[in-house]
Amino acid sequence: MKNREFWDKSGKLLLALALVIGIVSLSMNLITLFMERQRAASAYTAYPSKPKQEDVRVINVLTAGAVDIRDGYDERYDQSFSGLASVFSNSDLAVFNMIPLVGTEVPDSFGDALVASGIDAVSLANPRCLAGGKRGIDISLSYWLDNEVETAGTYGSTDDQNRIPVFERNGIRISFLAFTDMLEDELPEHERYLVNVYDDVRTPEIVAKAAAQADIVVVSVWWQGQDGSAPLERQRAIAESLADAGASVIFGNAEDAVQPAEWIDDTLVYYSLGSLFTDSEDAYGVIGAVTVTKTTTDDLTKIELTNPRVDVCKTVFTETDTHVQLFEGSELAEEEKDTYERLKGILQKLDDSIRIGGLQ
Repeated sequence: MKNREFWDKSGKLLLALALVIGIVSLSMNLITLFMERQRAASAYTAYPSKPKQEDVRVINVLTAGAVDIRDGYDERYDQSFSGLASVFSNSDLAVFNMIPLVGTEVPDSFGDALVASGIDAVSLANPRCLAGGKRGIDISLSYWLDNEVETAGTYGSTDDQNRIPVFERNGIRISFLAFTDMLEDELPEHERYLVNVYDDVRTPEIVAKAAAQADIVVVSVWWQGQDGSAPLERQRAIAESLADAGASVIFGNAEDAVQPAEWIDDTLVYYSLGSLFTDSEDAYGVIGAVTVTKTTTDDLTKIELTNPRVDVCKTVFTETDTHVQLFEGSELAEEEKDTYERLKGILQKLDDSIRIGGLQ
């Protein structure tokens, strides 16, 4: 009987001991697992994740007014743009409007002078672009192509017109488009491709397609406008539509008119840049510029337009030559100083954040 009681007590003792050993063992295992996880976490934080890769690209885009000759070509005109080389050389993309057709209305030497000054792209859409018919357009396009100058606004075929042009400057993809809201000559029904005529529905769709393929879209528009005044209702409606479609920079021309510049959300609009060069002594022009920055962080890209600026220019005629003169940094007569102040007021009428000068 005593033996039985002994073994009953011993069994309970052994069972309790086994239970204690099991609990201790389990606790130790849990503590060990916790410590291993803590060490792993410490080791992970000791080696931070790979830093984000950032790539920053910057270009300066310059837009200029129209080149026009109304009273016949003069060989002195070939020297007119040499003084602008320092301005255009500060830009990665310099664009302007060209009215006379190279090869038919003006000689190649006049185009050569523009190319030598540093022009990169030319808008050919304007009210008088059909003056030489298809032949004149074809000769003009051939000249600019041979000189590696980007063109927009007139075309040699439907396929060319439907193509969205995209080219690159310093890693920034650019699409350059041009349209006219006015035509002096009727566009032939079977040659609608010759000129990009602005259309309220189709043109914003073209700009939207370009915006989907490029980092920035630069758009030239020839429209009706009044010198020295705010944009007309039609101008503003077109500008807002193109801005909504994705245009980054819009530069307009309304014959010899100089009109204000302004931001429409993130789109910079120059309503009318007047005349870069003209054989009229009473016309003024504007050159505008803006800095474009593309920042890529891993797979995210951000485009910013900053430092918008403008300056006034005029074609100066002497007995021996003609030249385009920027007003900033030039010695101006008293009447020219008054004109400069008036034009600066016009340019900043809608937005005084647009800087005057600073192109050189």
